[in-house]
Amino acid sequence: MKIEPYILKALFSKSSYSYFQKESKTIHFETWLAKKFPELTGDIYTTISQNLNDKIEAIINNELAFLKEFNVNNGSVIVLKLPTTDDKKLSLVAMVGSKNFHGKIHGQINGSIVLRNAGSTLKPLIYGLAFDKLDYSPHSMLKDIPISILTSNNESYRPKNYDLEYWGNLTARESLACSRNIPAVSLANKIGFEKFYSYLKSIGFNHLQNPPEYYGPGIALGTARSSLLILARIYAGIANKGIMLPIYFGKDNKGQPVEIGNKYKIMSEKSSYQITHILADT
Repeated sequence: MKIEPYILKALFSKSSYSYFQKESKTIHFETWLAKKFPELTGDIYTTISQNLNDKIEAIINNELAFLKEFNVNNGSVIVLKLPTTDDKKLSLVAMVGSKNFHGKIHGQINGSIVLRNAGSTLKPLIYGLAFDKLDYSPHSMLKDIPISILTSNNESYRPKNYDLEYWGNLTARESLACSRNIPAVSLANKIGFEKFYSYLKSIGFNHLQNPPEYYGPGIALGTARSSLLILARIYAGIANKGIMLPIYFGKDNKGQPVEIGNKYKIMSEKSSYQITHILADT
């Protein structure tokens, strides 16, 4: 499907801008952009596709109809377009913050930027670090067995798997593909939880204001929290040969780029290929 960029006409020309007065399918994006870049004025020529946002919102609502019995009531989506030219930037082409912005329940909450428990989404980063720093490979053997880790306040942290079972000896590939918690925590422990904390800070987790001991070993399983926007950029970095790129939103009325973030190497090209291959494994 061809993605057509969306032009926000004179969005920032008035200080009294109110999204409730606009009929738009990209209101979550517009309000977030206005807050993120309060200095912007005039027309903004954005990469956002209203057509794509419409289609994704329809998909979300269709999926939620099937997930209602599981108490899933809302959803959000971020779509980033990988660069196809020498202009190495990610383009934000869709931001759907909820199933219906004007809905009575959580409609105006932009779920794509809200910080939530990151769960298992950080595991690919742990394995990437283990491949790069500890000389592990997808075929390295790990143990999915009961473990106990002493925390900074002399308490024992005993991670468990989602199914409350232990699978014994597994390859790193099997451990990541099946999202086993214990091997991931064990690897993070070998890397060092403080080092993993510093690594997260370096790749955009600027919201981590507490010291590493506050998050403890659970940082491997998402206690540090993240937003969908942050995660999408990181995963795009894995797909982009291990190089995380700025997110490009378009140009202001002076032709200057509107973007966030810097270029950063999050893992080697070899590890990014291995991680991508594992994540694609059914």
